[in-house]
Amino acid sequence: MRQAYQRRFDAGEINQSTLAAKLGIGRSVVHRRLSGQTNMTIETIADMAWALDVDIEVRLTDSAAPPPAGNGPAASRSAPVNPATRPLAPVYLEPAIHSRRP
Repeated sequence: MRQAYQRRFDAGEINQSTLAAKLGIGRSVVHRRLSGQTNMTIETIADMAWALDVDIEVRLTDSAAPPPAGNGPAASRSAPVNPATRPLAPVYLEPAIHSRRP
């Protein structure tokens, strides 16, 4: 989240005040979210992503499955695909902010 904000800030597209106005919250709340001073809910993350015009990808994997053998892209290309170790389908989150706005 912070990197997405920083890219847009560096490009002169946004600052904490304009992001706060877009979300309908205070600038200090945006600051706390971007600096990691608060634990964000999934809804808050989706709202921040919407305001920053970025997508979210959540990947669920089986924690009991062993990691793929080897390191780097070459190892993953040569290893057979094991359904137990491959990532599950991504989950896409819709920003909840739309449902709260009139």
